[in-house]
Amino acid sequence: KSDFADTYEITIGYRGQSSLNYKKHNYTVHLWQNGEKYKDSLLGLRRDDDWILCGAMNDLLRLRNTVAMDLWNQVYTLPWDTGSSGAIEGAFCEVYMNGKYLGLYRLDERLDRKQAAIDKENGSIVRSVQAEASGVNLLDFTTLGKKLPGNSEIWYNMELKSPKPGEMQASDWQPFYDFLNFVVTSDDAAFAAGIGNYIDIDNFAEYYVYITATGATGNMIKNLYFVMNDKVNDPLWRLIPWDVDGSFARRNDATKREVDIISSNHLFERLVRTNAGGFCDLCRQKWQQHKDTVYSYEHIMGLFQQYFDQLDECGIWEREATAWPKFKDFTFRPRTELEYVYDYMKQRLAFVDGFFTGESLSAGKWLK
Repeated sequence: KSDFADTYEITIGYRGQSSLNYKKHNYTVHLWQNGEKYKDSLLGLRRDDDWILCGAMNDLLRLRNTVAMDLWNQVYTLPWDTGSSGAIEGAFCEVYMNGKYLGLYRLDERLDRKQAAIDKENGSIVRSVQAEASGVNLLDFTTLGKKLPGNSEIWYNMELKSPKPGEMQASDWQPFYDFLNFVVTSDDAAFAAGIGNYIDIDNFAEYYVYITATGATGNMIKNLYFVMNDKVNDPLWRLIPWDVDGSFARRNDATKREVDIISSNHLFERLVRTNAGGFCDLCRQKWQQHKDTVYSYEHIMGLFQQYFDQLDECGIWEREATAWPKFKDFTFRPRTELEYVYDYMKQRLAFVDGFFTGESLSAGKWLK
């Protein structure tokens, strides 16, 4: 609880793709003052005029994305900004609209040029906006589709976030197109020898271990950011996760997931199969580095329990269950869900340990 209140002029709109079908919507919020955009710090976050309210209705615990972002912050640091992992920062809050209680939300910053601290002139950010568009998912890394990227910020299911639409040119898509084209068209020998010219293999190994440990099913085929710091002096793509609600024992649609699923796409399959740039070796090293600390059962479940208890002390779970008692056919029972995550993660982390310490990274059921 706070002893003060700030009042702002705002514009607010729905956001998301699949979440638009949820009864509890996610929102984009812009701050204004005297007819101009107004930057301010909300809930201890950075100063900005552009905010996101995530309701996480498909997460039956409302905590998965927050814990996942904490873990990424603890295992990764941007090479050009030692104070940041690039991950979105956020804070829990309760939202009322026109006197109606909308429930528990997470107020999030945006993952933009400022958040990623990339070069203003030569940096680039590309993100996936949906699983596919016009029957094409570029994040399968098996197709370029039938149309080339143009002056639009949208190319099939990908969006060029930086440069901004008013500043971009068709050539700004070129680094991402070249990278995608190389993965799609190269044979294994050329791929193994050349993929390091397009991606930071160390970062991709970190991301692969992270996605595997958290069981994030949707963050290979959507819900990820490709960030390039400087296309002239540092022309490598790096990954930053976002929207990791489909993790820790549940898919994005809230259905339970198997313990032994490995999320992947054609790019990561090739990195594993060819061990390009020592990719598999890096994954094993990173798992050994973090398995008894950041990715330990005690640490992960400690984060869940800490957030659960903090919200429980405020009586939020009861209010949330009253406002949103069901998601599809699932009843919102956060205490029962937390017990399920406790049980699942004990099994999951044992499986992940075997996956990364075995002779080859080939166990489990591959999910494309």
